[in-house]
Amino acid sequence: MSIQDEVPSSWESLAPELVRKIASKLHPNDSAASLKFVNSQTAEALREYQTVTLGHKRKSRVDPAPHRAVEPWPGHAFVAHWGRPEPWRCLSLHQRERLLCLAASSGHVPSLDAALAHCGCALEPEVLTAAAAAGNLAICERLLHGEGCSISADCAAAAAEGGHLPVLRLLLEAGGAKMRPLSLYSASKAASSARAGQVEVLEHLLAVVPEYKAAEEEAAVEGGGGEDKGQRQPRWELLVDIAKGCPAAVLQRHYDRLWRWRGMLLGAGGAGAGAGAGAGAGAGAGAGAGAGAGSALREFEGDDEGRDELMARLLTAAISSPTPCWPQKVDFLLRDCWGPAVTRQVLRGDNCHHLWRIWEEAAEQPDFLARLRRLHAAGLALDDGAVEAAACGGHTDALAWLWDEAGVPGEHFIMCYSSSQLWVKQHVASDVELLSFLRERGAVFMAEHVKAATQYHWPDGPLLWLVEAAAAVESPGDSGGSSVEQEQRAWSAAFSAVAHQGGGLQLLRALREKRGAAVDLGAVVAGGSEEALEWAWEEAQHEAEHGAGTAQAPNIDDLARCAFQSGNIATLRLRLWVELHTATLRAADGSPGATPAADVAHDASVVVGRVWSAVMGAVRAMADEVAAGGAGGGGGPPSLEQLLLPHQVQWIERQWVRAA
Repeated sequence: MSIQDEVPSSWESLAPELVRKIASKLHPNDSAASLKFVNSQTAEALREYQTVTLGHKRKSRVDPAPHRAVEPWPGHAFVAHWGRPEPWRCLSLHQRERLLCLAASSGHVPSLDAALAHCGCALEPEVLTAAAAAGNLAICERLLHGEGCSISADCAAAAAEGGHLPVLRLLLEAGGAKMRPLSLYSASKAASSARAGQVEVLEHLLAVVPEYKAAEEEAAVEGGGGEDKGQRQPRWELLVDIAKGCPAAVLQRHYDRLWRWRGMLLGAGGAGAGAGAGAGAGAGAGAGAGAGAGSALREFEGDDEGRDELMARLLTAAISSPTPCWPQKVDFLLRDCWGPAVTRQVLRGDNCHHLWRIWEEAAEQPDFLARLRRLHAAGLALDDGAVEAAACGGHTDALAWLWDEAGVPGEHFIMCYSSSQLWVKQHVASDVELLSFLRERGAVFMAEHVKAATQYHWPDGPLLWLVEAAAAVESPGDSGGSSVEQEQRAWSAAFSAVAHQGGGLQLLRALREKRGAAVDLGAVVAGGSEEALEWAWEEAQHEAEHGAGTAQAPNIDDLARCAFQSGNIATLRLRLWVELHTATLRAADGSPGATPAADVAHDASVVVGRVWSAVMGAVRAMADEVAAGGAGGGGGPPSLEQLLLPHQVQWIERQWVRAA
């Protein structure tokens, strides 16, 4: 018997433990979407692989960062599942927009085709931003010129931060003069690529500014003192960007050139370093401060609000930097550039009061506690701002350290939060662990807390926890009406906000069924899923029939405008529009003489036909539904000839500019 006969070599012969070990070495998407389906034995061994991840997690529903698809992208699985209309029906507008953005970010054309065919939403700039951030040139060209997607400055910024020069050139060309930096100030702001260390892109952006080179040459002149004519501010903006996003070595290399300004340089043979704080700082700065031969630096002397603000911003940028070398940046500034005396002045706020954002920005990083301790060790006093930043960022460990070890009082924070002071609610992160910690420390959650949380776009999970954890009120109110009535208004306001933001059906049901919130049908039309709209319509009918609250018959024109103005055209597919139209006719006791469906499109021939495709498709579908429902010839769908989706309007404007 040969060795090959003795040792089995087929995949089927592998033990389940070995299959799982192999799967653990792959990306979870590959195991869940591909390897698992090799055969039934493999599927049984990999039962725990149930989820396919499409995108990187976002901080919140309104996170300004671009949507980013995961790699490897499960293209085949995406098309197989989302290439049908059925799975989209239960998704809110926000969820459908996110799927479209992830498909654009993936660069997988079949996935983008499927998303465009079934998403039922307008092509907002964030779709193009997602593709630009990933550097997908072909996808960006298609979205811009083939699909008529909207464009904004965020699209170019995303391409710049990612270092995607071809995409950046495409976007600057498509956006026209309004997107090109025309001054040194606008260039420094547009050059946010420095925060990502994209030097090549930064140079490309600055190269289109005519006066940049001349301004740099003027700023480098060392003699004669005098004013710098405002040219130091753009360089300082770049220095802050470098401190934020570039490695410590880059900050050390460019600090001298970008920090110095003409007014801080005395003539050759000057009288030595400045006195007081300037002397202490000068000794610490050394070569890093950039003193020229025979020149004496007076960089920290006298009153200079712009300089003092820059120092606070530099320290804030370094301590909040996402790079792993942030401690070296902090040490470089405090020890090498400023020295002990100036550092103490900056941390005490003697010359400026611009450190108020330092806790907030440092809390954006997951290791906030380490940064908190570093600043405290350097001499920065802990205050309520540190507590609010820890709560805002969801850092339960930092909050516990502040209260239990650092001795910062927490009673005031808990009292303010429990007494429904709105200024505190914005400082509490949508984190269930943190919310549970606050409740253990004595916080009491009410309907007003839920209402405030919806205003800050909390995700469904923490909101659902808060809805269930909120306590009911029983005492009389202080200003007109009982507290129970005020509480009910808060629950209804929370429902409207959640529905408009595209909250899930489970959360909407909890607000309605557990807290008695009134149904806002217009809000559901604007941001909800088809499934949520069907449920909300049934609830609104039940509320109207049984006389609950002050419910009024919905207006079909108003609801249609909600759908178009929000870009949630998927909700126009539902048959309930036929019922709405029929209800409108009944409420008027006869035909109101609405515009026939054929008249809605009478001006379509004078507009670019492709721009009207989404609008006219919805209108024709509505007309067919009316005819099938037997509503009669006396009416039709609402008049929509004046309504265009935002990206369609912008596409028309771009075509007119091109034609001109």
